Amino acid sequence: MIEGDQKPMALPERGKVLGIDVGYAPTRRTTSFCALLWDAYEMDWAFERAEQDAERRVTALRNLLDRRAKVLAVAVDGPLRLELRLDTQSYRATDSLLSRGKFQRRGKPGPTNGGSGPQLHGEATVLAGLALKQLLVAQASHVPAIHEHAIVEAFPNLFLGVLCDEIDYPREPAKKRKWTDSLYPLVKPKLEGLVQLLLPCRQPRSSLDICDHEEIAAFTCALTALCVAAGRFVGVGSPADGFIILPPSHLWGKEEKGTGPWAEAVLRRNLESVARDFPRATIYEGWGGMVPGAELRAAWE
Repeated sequence: MIEGDQKPMALPERGKVLGIDVGYAPTRRTTSFCALLWDAYEMDWAFERAEQDAERRVTALRNLLDRRAKVLAVAVDGPLRLELRLDTQSYRATDSLLSRGKFQRRGKPGPTNGGSGPQLHGEATVLAGLALKQLLVAQASHVPAIHEHAIVEAFPNLFLGVLCDEIDYPREPAKKRKWTDSLYPLVKPKLEGLVQLLLPCRQPRSSLDICDHEEIAAFTCALTALCVAAGRFVGVGSPADGFIILPPSHLWGKEEKGTGPWAEAVLRRNLESVARDFPRATIYEGWGGMVPGAELRAAWE
């Protein structure tokens, strides 16, 4: 895809990141938090769940991490805009880039200005603010940052989806609207490789055999945060209205008829087609530089 002169950031010997799967059911614990922690020898992850109630969310987060615990990054499964501002009126470049072509039937993101998008956008923004209030979130050091602290937007459907080889991609999710549940077992070996790439020589204390829907999503968000902390990721979106973070492109799944990543080919075409509406639409690869849409084709070729 795109690479630049910057090198991946070295993760500290010890550290923590947080993933948040956004839920807004008032009586069911559909908000899920996943803390991923490591030291020089081991890594582990743990989960907590909560209802929509603010106090219950705070309690769940404190059960998982001490108040004012230091975390290198937080990834939230929901639309986040620049500086965490709320805007349910406009359509975003990231949603357009990841909703066209083959993405249309492979778990595309919902727009912030339609359907359940405004509510999800609002809850994601609230949970991002909760993390900033309760924890010490590191300063953002990645280029497509939306906030001074390392708060980023995750999208588990396509974080897992772009890892899946096209020939293996499910035509429909096994359960309605739950692409993550169908994709997770298909790409688990790649996730194991990603974890070892980012945290080498650490022995996992927990198993990646996760079956619960909310926990799969929260764990994928935690991996998203880890990718950002390590500077190994792909950002899709625009400096004007935010980025969805995807895994590093060398792990992406192959085309059914070809040797390149299928998602890269789709993004090439989509970037050209959205240029009129979103001239600042961008695909950025971590440790590279921000490449405007107008220059992307030449950079790829």
